Amino acid sequence: MDCELEYIGETSRELSKRIQEHKQALRNDDTLYATVQHRNQKNHRINTEDVSVIHKEDNTSRRRLIEAAIISQHNTFEQRPGFYHLAPNLAKEIVKIYKIKN
Repeated sequence: MDCELEYIGETSRELSKRIQEHKQALRNDDTLYATVQHRNQKNHRINTEDVSVIHKEDNTSRRRLIEAAIISQHNTFEQRPGFYHLAPNLAKEIVKIYKIKN
């Protein structure tokens, strides 16, 4: 079954490397990954081909802050709200400040 929920994740590595890690986790049933947990719990197919970069940020703290803001603004299946737990109004402002398209 396909799923309309999204996965949002931050990384400092190349996107292709991160996608390969998720694919390997799915093959190996590595339940430390939210993608695997969601697939197993909901019997949903995880689409590892329709992937895009939402925002690029070299600074780790800012990247994690932006990730948390984006997660709070999207319909995701993450088990956690990102590195930071943000109030909705703060998350909305961060998305606006960094000009992130929803």
